Amino acid sequence: MMHVWFGLLASCGAPEAEGVAPASPPVDLPQPASQRTAPTEEAVRRAMDKAIAWMQAYDQPVRFDAILAASQLGTLHPTADAKRLFEHRLAGLSDTDHPHIRLWDPTHRLPDGVVPDWTADARARVNVNRVLTEALHCSEHGWRAQTTEYVCGAMRDNGGYHTTHGLWALTLAQERDCIESLCTAALVDEIAAAQPAVFQPNATLDIDLYAERLLTSCLANSCGAEADRWVATLLALQQDDGGWRVPKEPEPLPYADYHTTMIAAWALAVWSQRQGAAPSP
Repeated sequence: MMHVWFGLLASCGAPEAEGVAPASPPVDLPQPASQRTAPTEEAVRRAMDKAIAWMQAYDQPVRFDAILAASQLGTLHPTADAKRLFEHRLAGLSDTDHPHIRLWDPTHRLPDGVVPDWTADARARVNVNRVLTEALHCSEHGWRAQTTEYVCGAMRDNGGYHTTHGLWALTLAQERDCIESLCTAALVDEIAAAQPAVFQPNATLDIDLYAERLLTSCLANSCGAEADRWVATLLALQQDDGGWRVPKEPEPLPYADYHTTMIAAWALAVWSQRQGAAPSP
């Protein structure tokens, strides 16, 4: 039986439920040379392969978004290991009615009687899943004017997780010919302005948000020179074992290291595709 769709965890935001923990304020320190070096396709592919191996070895519980990200990695970077990661995560899928299965299965539909009928509360932002579900299923159920108003207005949080998800939702709806560009450019600019010129993360989720800004910008076809710098920064921050996290972080949130690693790897895969590189064999 499907969980009520508007009560689901965020598909691709902070690895928490309704409340999204704010990232720590970044600290500007002298920029390492590795962050000033233009990324190469080979370096990005090595980083993705290391991350996939790290995720394959992860033996703690994961959430639905782990399946979602693995599905995209398996398409964008279709190595044997990436495909096996998706198959492994998919085998653990328990919610077969999850509305975001539509991201990798275009035949998936919302159950009868379930439609996007939420109303934004002016006093608080709603769960980002509501907007993403409306975008993914807009071909059948449409995209409402109130959703446009919300995404372009009250949903925005100065380049945080709500803005990134708003941009992703607009991109999904545009790809399905449900809407025009609307405020996409404004959200892209907001996200770019939020990225620190020099990035020294204080916590693992700082890297998570940094990578998510890259991911959603590239999904919106905004992978310019600034995105190259963000990619170089992520490459410099990857740990030797293939994961992304802040070492020696006191009591890190459960699942934060996996979520951050999968978002970083997915962001690199989208960036690589936007550079026009051929998919990996």
